[in-house]
Amino acid sequence: MSESLAAEGFRDLSEGEVDPLGEAAEARMVDPAKVDCAKLDRSSPIFKTISTTDPVGVLDTVCRRAVAMLGNTIAELTRIRARVRAGAPPAFPLIGDLLGWSLQTRMLMRASDPKAWTGSGPRTAEQILRWLTNIRKLIASRDLWYTCLSSGCTPTQRAFITPGHFRIHLCRRFWRPRPGIDAATHLEFQAQTIIHEVSHIYYDTEDVGRGPGSAHCIAQLIADANGSPIRREIIGRCGPAAPARPPSREADMTAESGDVVRSRRCSDFVSPCPTQSVLFVGAERPDEFADAMRLAREGHDVIAVNPRETAAARAFRRAGGTFLQARVEQLPRACCRFDTICENYPYPSGRHYVPPRDFALARLALLAPGGRWVLFTESARYASLLKAVADYDESVQVKFRASLSSLPPSAAPPSSYPYSDTRFRVLFKRRR
Repeated sequence: MSESLAAEGFRDLSEGEVDPLGEAAEARMVDPAKVDCAKLDRSSPIFKTISTTDPVGVLDTVCRRAVAMLGNTIAELTRIRARVRAGAPPAFPLIGDLLGWSLQTRMLMRASDPKAWTGSGPRTAEQILRWLTNIRKLIASRDLWYTCLSSGCTPTQRAFITPGHFRIHLCRRFWRPRPGIDAATHLEFQAQTIIHEVSHIYYDTEDVGRGPGSAHCIAQLIADANGSPIRREIIGRCGPAAPARPPSREADMTAESGDVVRSRRCSDFVSPCPTQSVLFVGAERPDEFADAMRLAREGHDVIAVNPRETAAARAFRRAGGTFLQARVEQLPRACCRFDTICENYPYPSGRHYVPPRDFALARLALLAPGGRWVLFTESARYASLLKAVADYDESVQVKFRASLSSLPPSAAPPSSYPYSDTRFRVLFKRRR
């Protein structure tokens, strides 16, 4: 498929391979001498409580993830600022919908105002970049001290600090994931905790309000920028006016009974054999690219397309995936026919609104005979309008049939947009 695109003269709009973090340092980010339980005998009960006999190794992994998340965010904000300074409008696709919402809601920055990107001072990109850079430097500096299991923890705490000291007091909940939470998701939560606590240390942030002065808002901005889940118990703590964040994988995966619920993704509709051609439209989040890479490693021909290139997209490309920085409408129909088109939570609104019929036809034109376009959305109205295209447009009726299903959040892919208690799946299938 990639070769066919090249033959058609398709030009990828990517600005090139950029590693926002540069070469990772080989040295540990955590000084073993500053971890209070590191020298204890491994038979000590504390290691059973914290579920590891290598606390320094765990903390180093967590700090590396925190530094990587901060680095991704810094690189993205720096890229946007440079483009705005060069005259680009601060809007989609330069700024992703979620990042723009997060900057405005969590950081109180007017993300659509060029002055917020080119100026300096409160509520500007300059201030946010400076704060995030300093927090990142401190986490990587080996200057932090860690109490493995503090006696001052409350039952719900993960960590806390004492003002004026470079020490993070860790609690049992920091070390042990809750039931139903996988190791990768727990690592995201741990990294966010470290970012949260270091913002307290460096900038004396609070746990209330919004803006850079809120530790919750700093950590949740970083989560938003990296497509990282947020713990359900802190959703909504980034200021009383902040819209609720969708439940994290913790909420999506754990039912009220405590059982793990299997969420369905678009890739579940891809036949394991024979080789299928699969297109991911609008992929931004790490979980979407992980889904795409899984299919590619199973032998399928997978392409992801988005006019906006995120850090996750660059990582996908470096890992050998095919990512095209373009709109789906720009793909040449003559060479591109897909067995499955996957699309999670499109946002065709505002100045980028696309009428439902045009939106649908751009995707349906790329389906191979028998192919399926699977779209998940939180908008009942837009889902109904898309279904109506198949129901009432005779030119579409002849070639396609469509179904519309309402789903609980636990049965749909994770979403980065403000939470709703129902998701919708629209499935178009091309007749053979």
